[in-house]
Amino acid sequence: MWPRGKPISLTYRCPCRYFESHVAKSQIKHLKMLTVPGCPLQVIARLKNSSKQICIDSKLKWIQEYLEKYFQK
Repeated sequence: MWPRGKPISLTYRCPCRYFESHVAKSQIKHLKMLTVPGCPLQVIARLKNSSKQICIDSKLKWIQEYLEKYFQK
């Protein structure tokens, strides 16, 4: 059965399908948080030493602490 009447190839996918869990805070140049319906929190990081972007596991302790501080403001 097609989801909502669309072929599978035309349905929306979460931006992050794989998550890095061994990323040091010191390697990060920029963080972007995305909330996408039907997807877990998407945390995308740009690394300092390259233009590479990676998806980070939002359950990392330092990400959780960052989010707590951010939402307390």
